[in-house]
Amino acid sequence: MDLPEKTPVFDVLPRDVIQKLMDDIYDAVGLQVTMVDCHGERIARADRQEIRCVPSPDIPDFEARCAACRTEVERRAREKDGVYIYRCWRGLMSALAPIRVDGQYLGRLEISVFVSSPESMALAEQINPEPRFALSETERKQYPFLYRERVLDTISIIRIAAGYLTELYRRQRAEQLQSLAEFKALQSQIRPHFLFNTLNSISQLALLEGAEQTPEAIYSLAGILRRTMKQHTQMIPLTEELQLVSDYVRIKQLTGRETLQYSAEIEEGIDRMLLPPLCVQPLVENAITHSLEANQQGGHVRFTAHRSETHVILSVTDDGIGFDPNHTQPGNNGEMSGIGLSNVTTRLENFFGAGFHYKIRSAPGRGTTVSLCIPRDKAGV
Repeated sequence: MDLPEKTPVFDVLPRDVIQKLMDDIYDAVGLQVTMVDCHGERIARADRQEIRCVPSPDIPDFEARCAACRTEVERRAREKDGVYIYRCWRGLMSALAPIRVDGQYLGRLEISVFVSSPESMALAEQINPEPRFALSETERKQYPFLYRERVLDTISIIRIAAGYLTELYRRQRAEQLQSLAEFKALQSQIRPHFLFNTLNSISQLALLEGAEQTPEAIYSLAGILRRTMKQHTQMIPLTEELQLVSDYVRIKQLTGRETLQYSAEIEEGIDRMLLPPLCVQPLVENAITHSLEANQQGGHVRFTAHRSETHVILSVTDDGIGFDPNHTQPGNNGEMSGIGLSNVTTRLENFFGAGFHYKIRSAPGRGTTVSLCIPRDKAGV
C-alpha cells in the first residue's frame, strides 16, 4: 500500500476536476486545453478535437520534424518554472504551464496551436526553425487567430490554472499520505484502556516495592502515550507538543540522566500555533540520544520559538558533541530515534506547503541546532 514518491497527476487529481478546469479555460479563451502528465498520458475532451499542425505532403519528413519539435518542447517544459510560449518549426504558436511540486515535474497544461500577429510572435521561443517551410497565408487561415491581448490573457489564465492544480495536487497527495499513515497505525494499534490499566498496575506495584521514582516515570510515559494516540488528522497546539517533550525529558532524567537540563523560550503567542503531533519531540530525542550521549555531565537541550520577518522558527539546540554537516548527519544519516527527520519534515511540508524548510547547524564539539521554519502566513500566529 506504499505510495510512490512521485505519483502521476492522474493518480492524485480527480479527472472530473481536471476536466471542469479545462472546460472553464475553453469557455474563457476558445482554445482546447490538454493535460499531459509526466509519463506523456494526455486527457482532453473527446468532443473537442485538439487542434494540431496539419500535415503537408509537400514537406519531406513532415512527421519526423513534428516529432523532433514535440520532443524539444517536452524537454524545455521540464526545465521551465513558469508559462512557456513557443513557436513550432512552422511558426504555429502554443503555450504550456508546467505543474511542478517541490521541484518535481509532474505534467503540464497545454493550449492548442494558434497563429498571431508578429508582435505576439515575439513573445514566443522558436523551436527548430525551418523558414523555408513556414506557414503560407492560406495555411494560416486553418488555425485560430489570437490578438496580442488575447495571447496575454491566455497566458494569465493557464498560469492561474496550473497554480490551482499544483496546490490541489499537494493537498490530495497529503490526504493520501495521511490515509496511508492511518492504515499503518490501525495495523499496529493496541487497546489504549488495556495499556493504561496495565501501566497503572505497574506503578502501584512499584510503590508497594518502595521504588518511589518509578511511578512518576510511568505517569510521564502514560501522558506521552495519550497524546501520541490522538487521531492522526488532529493538529495540536505547540503547548501540547511541549508538554509531551517535558514528559519525555522527565523520563530520561529519572532513568539515568539526572543532570540533563531542558529549557524552553517561546515568543508570545506562538504557543497557540497548531502543528501535527510529534514534530518537536523527535528533535529533542535526537539531541539527547545522539548529540549528548558522550556528555557525562548531562548536557543542556534548549527549545526556542520566535518569529522572523517571513517565518515562525522552532529550534532545538544542544551543547553536545556536534558533527560536520558536510560529511555526516547525526543518528544514521539524519534518522532520529523513533521518527526520522524526513518523516517530520515531510509531514510539515504537507501541512504548510513549499514555504516550509528546515536548517541544521552544527560543528564538532560545538553542539547542534535543528530549526523548523514555518511560513508566518500559514502558521496563524
